[in-house]
Amino acid sequence: MDLIGSENTDGLFFTSFCNFHLYEMIDFGWGKSVWVTIPVATNQSNVVTLMDTSSGGVEAWVTLSKQEIATFGHVILEFSSS
Repeated sequence: MDLIGSENTDGLFFTSFCNFHLYEMIDFGWGKSVWVTIPVATNQSNVVTLMDTSSGGVEAWVTLSKQEIATFGHVILEFSSS
């Protein structure tokens, strides 16, 4: 508990819209949607939003400060697949 209560601890807030079947629900009458998204608050930091893609993958919208994103970019590349 000391770590959680320390002043140097930052948290990330995660939310997921995966399995909401947005690609099946959204129909404007022009055929199947190519890309579906939701508004993401870009003025807030430390938020990760997960969404399904039309090809069956998962898209992650990550809002971090410039300093944090520089570090996060290197870390995520270590775990990403090509």
